[in-house]
Amino acid sequence: MKTAAVLLLLLAFASSAIAQNFTWHQTKGPFGAGSYQYVGASNGGVVLATDKHVYASVDGGLKWEANSDGLPTSSYLVSAGIHGRIFATSKNLLYLQNSIKGSWTNLPLPDTITSLLTSVVEDSIGGILVNQIGAMPFYSTDNGQSWHVLNFADSTYQVQDMAATSDHSIYLLTFGGNVFRSADGGVSWIKKWSIIRDPVRSRIISKGNTIYVFGRNSACSFSIDQGSTWKRMSVTLPDSAISGFTITPKGSWIVNVVSSKAIYRPTLGNYRSTDQGQTWDSLGMIGRDLVADSSGVLYIANYRSTDDGFNWQPMTLDGVRDRAPIAITEDSTNEVMFSMPNMGLFVTSDNGGSFTLRALRAITCLANSPDGTLYGGARGIYFSSDRGRNWRHDSTNVHLLVSTCLSLIRANTGTFYTGCAEGIVYGYHPGDTAWDGPHGLIDQVPVPAMAANRKGRPFAILATGMFRLDTILGVWQQITLNANSAFKALAVDSSDRLLVSTQDGRLYTSADDGDNWDSIPVGLPKGSYISQLLITPDSSLYAGCTADSGTKQGILHWNRVLSKWELRNKGLITPDHSDIPAISLLSYAGGHLFAVTTDRGAFVSGGPEGVSTRSIEAAALSVMPNPLRDNAIVSFSLNGDSYVRMGLMDLLGRKVLDLANRFYSAGGHSIQLNTTAPSGVYVLHMQTDAGVSNSRVTITR
Repeated sequence: MKTAAVLLLLLAFASSAIAQNFTWHQTKGPFGAGSYQYVGASNGGVVLATDKHVYASVDGGLKWEANSDGLPTSSYLVSAGIHGRIFATSKNLLYLQNSIKGSWTNLPLPDTITSLLTSVVEDSIGGILVNQIGAMPFYSTDNGQSWHVLNFADSTYQVQDMAATSDHSIYLLTFGGNVFRSADGGVSWIKKWSIIRDPVRSRIISKGNTIYVFGRNSACSFSIDQGSTWKRMSVTLPDSAISGFTITPKGSWIVNVVSSKAIYRPTLGNYRSTDQGQTWDSLGMIGRDLVADSSGVLYIANYRSTDDGFNWQPMTLDGVRDRAPIAITEDSTNEVMFSMPNMGLFVTSDNGGSFTLRALRAITCLANSPDGTLYGGARGIYFSSDRGRNWRHDSTNVHLLVSTCLSLIRANTGTFYTGCAEGIVYGYHPGDTAWDGPHGLIDQVPVPAMAANRKGRPFAILATGMFRLDTILGVWQQITLNANSAFKALAVDSSDRLLVSTQDGRLYTSADDGDNWDSIPVGLPKGSYISQLLITPDSSLYAGCTADSGTKQGILHWNRVLSKWELRNKGLITPDHSDIPAISLLSYAGGHLFAVTTDRGAFVSGGPEGVSTRSIEAAALSVMPNPLRDNAIVSFSLNGDSYVRMGLMDLLGRKVLDLANRFYSAGGHSIQLNTTAPSGVYVLHMQTDAGVSNSRVTITR
């Protein structure tokens, strides 16, 4: 088909009222940073370790400071000793911090320790116990200067976990399911109890002089008399196993439970009991490491709670905006929901002007049912009947329990389909007993996008191919499309035309369910491709672009009158047009378009009358001292959250040093300026959402 005829295929995409001269406005949150673990300290502080950095807070998580002095760059797990000391481990390295604001000290371990450290425990007299995989645990009574092996009786099994109580006792739980106690610093051991061996992992923790052992079949037993007698708590939880157990300062028990039906034990959420395990309330959380500081503030993921976990508030770490949302949907009440990785589910009723935390559960994909039920994909499928406040697990298929859902759609027939990272698509119709998988896709190749036509036939793309479901035979058929690049985005319009984009920057259309295809050159810059296709309710066609390298295209809108693509980037790019963000998600909800970028948060389209916007005043720069030799402090302030780019330039406009390239929250900030540039006059250049600010800097050697 000739190019002119090909373009006629897109004439049915009506010009959108939204598309006329609309402007993008950045949403006001949410904020946070992905994290792995918190630890509460007895001096009222708390330490947080993310996948890249370590932070500390001494005011209940309201303000955070970098806390990595002495720590090499790595990913750490942190744990608290009972004397206010903090331990950090990374592989076979162990570090000690005596106070929240102190530096970290490396504790040299014996040369025989070459495997992964699994836990660090401090006993009541300041001794340090270190457990590892594949070897016996070690014990030190001189702050890690010397170590000796704990020679416990059950030498046929490795130690699974350790705990210490305030009565100078040390407890070991072996992989064989035996609990041992030592009252003489590990010199001699007495077997106190045996549990049913958990093939995955059991745990042992202490609270004062009480010992708790938990793990298999939601069981948790505890002893208050040094392990002589044990009582099993009554747990009325879903069919599951406990993987985490915490007792808050107010005495509430909080557990994290995982599925007992699948080998990989996907997490099912957190529950709280205020009556020692007799009854449980769902907290709907996905994080496992929940702890409390000495003032009673609870922490999990990027949240804090001051009322024993009944309400949670998101925290900000160093003003860093979290990664972009991974799912957006609009519910029956016209609220728009954002799912944020490592953060949870947020809702906005003013089109991104403000956000409210709805649930501490991150969902990878979302779909609505006409009856108001919200379905979400994560590790398995969940559903909510109260607009995302509480979630129930809906994955009755054991294989789906261990699958990561990447895409979720509801066809006109009422059937839901979810595409998984494992290359399988599962289908479910309300009233069925389970999610069932029509197979036929390529195993272990992710299914990032799905769509369905008006007849209810679903389509799915993999990087290596495109498929459609034979609804009669219930099997997936590969569609023949001679594309020379990986598939990236998929959509079906109101006339059942199929659209698919590829990484080489091309767009293909089919009017007959993929039997025949036409190619449309999009005209993107080299290295750019369409990552998202969106057809709005009024049949307007939008495309979100990204790039492997080079220039990014931003947002495109198909103009049916002129038969060409037009840029829709006003307000989306920086004022000097030097940066166009890559688009990772494009969605329509609440009467507005939402564009999610890979590194600059979320934007919403529409005029100022329909969106709550913000005004950011140009921030004044100051450098102290100035003139400077090697080091100086750069200070600036913002009256609103803003993306900040800052660099040191010479008088010819050449960049000498990068100082900032990220989001900052409203308020005052300071950056360390360290430079080896030769003597001379330079310009400190800062660009915010409000514009550009410059300050002259003199360097003397």
